[in-house]
Amino acid sequence: MNAAYAVTPNWTVKGGVAKAFKAPNLYQLSDKYVYTTRGNGCPYPYYRNGPCYVLGNSDLEPETSINSEIGVAYNNAAGVNATLTYFHNDYKDKIGTGNVPPEYVLPGEEGGEANVQVFQWFNVPEAVISGLEGNLLFPVTSTIEWSTNFTVMLESEDKSTGQPLSIVPDYTVNSLISWQATDALELVLSAQHYGETESPTASVNSGAVIEADDREAYTITNINAIYAFDENLSFNVSVKNLFNESVKREGTQASNAGANTFNEPERSFLLSATYQF
Repeated sequence: MNAAYAVTPNWTVKGGVAKAFKAPNLYQLSDKYVYTTRGNGCPYPYYRNGPCYVLGNSDLEPETSINSEIGVAYNNAAGVNATLTYFHNDYKDKIGTGNVPPEYVLPGEEGGEANVQVFQWFNVPEAVISGLEGNLLFPVTSTIEWSTNFTVMLESEDKSTGQPLSIVPDYTVNSLISWQATDALELVLSAQHYGETESPTASVNSGAVIEADDREAYTITNINAIYAFDENLSFNVSVKNLFNESVKREGTQASNAGANTFNEPERSFLLSATYQF
């Protein structure tokens, strides 16, 4: 359900509420389907050096979420367009495994210590994501246009563990300036700025305290030129990561890399042609 109210010819207030669900996969629902972690260990606090096994669960409920948002929008005859929106997403019954004691424990050889644990899929009670989104489109001149959008994360948390729901920056800003230099040539300068990314405080496998630093803020700058040879054929020349910003992966979350779990590609060049008919 969504609604919009035009307060004035230029200002509009918008709001909406939606409910969504995600059904379990067939292998998650089957009591006769089991897979192994292939020696990667079991999640904390049931960690062992050997593999653990995960069994389907016919009692699983679908993941559900209540997604709500409210915002304002502004536009005028000069082409200025701006929006600001607050969003809040509550998740319930998220499908997961490993955070409850194992349903079964198989004994070791000759009655020794148990060496295999069998978990079942289950529904995680609650998780939440909330934040702000904004957008601004501003015609600088008849041939130059500036646009910017941003996202600010206010909350992203697995309520059952208190850990971040996903490794995402505190905020992200995307901005570009487009110049229609001639009827055939367009030049675009763009940048993506990523704010500090919070590191989880505990390993997903061992439960050990993660001492890795948060990922510092960084900016990736790109430039590209689009040339329309005629109404059918166009060429695009791009330089990605123009200033060769170095962002390196230090490992995985399980290996205590914290938020430093991904790379940004180094400077690259792209030449492409498009033909429409």
